[in-house]
Amino acid sequence: MEVRVYYYGTTTLVTAYGPYSVTLSLSPSGTLSGTLTGTTSSGIVTFTNLYILSRNTYTLVASATGLLSGSSASFFTTNYVKTMTISIDNSSPTTLFNHAITVSLYGDDGAYYTGTVDVTISSLTLTGTLSISTSSGVSTFNSVYFASHGSETVIASVPASSPFSSCSISLPLTVNQDRLKITGTLVKIN
Repeated sequence: MEVRVYYYGTTTLVTAYGPYSVTLSLSPSGTLSGTLTGTTSSGIVTFTNLYILSRNTYTLVASATGLLSGSSASFFTTNYVKTMTISIDNSSPTTLFNHAITVSLYGDDGAYYTGTVDVTISSLTLTGTLSISTSSGVSTFNSVYFASHGSETVIASVPASSPFSSCSISLPLTVNQDRLKITGTLVKIN
């Protein structure tokens, strides 16, 4: 991106004065990263590694001490799910007992992804509510259970649909067979 410093009311570059230290920001506020400050040379400064990590409609604002600030035209940006984590409430799950599986979604900025997205979990024998929509970056699947024991891999996925890329993660685990143990005192009734 290029920022040009002009004489007020003209399209003539300011080359006789400066250099100026130009700083970029977003309006409205959002996550802008990269090198946000640059110095003009012959009235021009170029920014080459800017990343907008928030989803919204923005304008870029260039400002420098002693100069009027300037704004770009408005534009829309999207963030996407870059990474995911998955965890289960019990590291040794058993069949037929409810478990909670939590999937966390992170955007390109490393913060929770806050766009609305459908998250799905699956495995060979997992049952319960396996697809939910989230906009907080964290999806907790409550009351899911495994119908049989053995080696399982729980896969969490986000579909490939605009504005995000598809993303998935797997959690290998061993599901133990539920064994009921009845304890108590035997009472003989005559």
